[in-house]
Amino acid sequence: AEVVEQLDVVRGSRKGRSLHLSLKRRAKRRCMFVWVESKGRRMVFWRTRKTVKQLRPGLRVPEARVSGSTLRLAIDVREGYPWKFDHAAFEVERRELPCGDYAVVEDDRILVAVERKTPEDLLSACVNGTLSFALAELSELPRAALVIEGRMGQLLKPDAPVSSAWLLQVFTGLQAAHPQVPWLFAETPGLAASVAGHWLQAAASAVRQEARGGDREPSRSAG
Repeated sequence: AEVVEQLDVVRGSRKGRSLHLSLKRRAKRRCMFVWVESKGRRMVFWRTRKTVKQLRPGLRVPEARVSGSTLRLAIDVREGYPWKFDHAAFEVERRELPCGDYAVVEDDRILVAVERKTPEDLLSACVNGTLSFALAELSELPRAALVIEGRMGQLLKPDAPVSSAWLLQVFTGLQAAHPQVPWLFAETPGLAASVAGHWLQAAASAVRQEARGGDREPSRSAG
């Protein structure tokens, strides 16, 4: 084999069975090595952005659904009017959750969770300080998200009980303090439920892939 090019690695991260690398050069910096098993043989593939596009031109992100499995979805008993989900993807049950309003559980452990907020709930939680505690709890999970049934503009109104500048400071401060918990805005409750359902499937798939690849195991009890 001939050495074509030799470069320093700026950063690398292991995700499941793949090793993602960023190389020290101006263009085409990203690539990955993927380990697969086929007919009892272990093989290693090197993939660049170009080869990934050629292999699956219609796909740019991992599939959201956990193929061939129904996920156990726990809905907190304090949810008065819970979202409706795709029953082909979830086996739904009601129970008290230590954090979050919706969670995918496996062996009584939370894999991933979603906290649900309306714009009014989010504003109130920001003002009274409870949102900071909720995000801190969610940050301890392998994956978690905050799903808001509305738009950012609904919160930044002239007649709001607090100023828009103060509210933006709180929003950005909390997001910076808890980067592991994304904030997902959806205009209607139906869209929010759809976003949450797809996110829960994608996040559960990612956690399972990490576990198979030797990364951290889910560690939060569902009670």
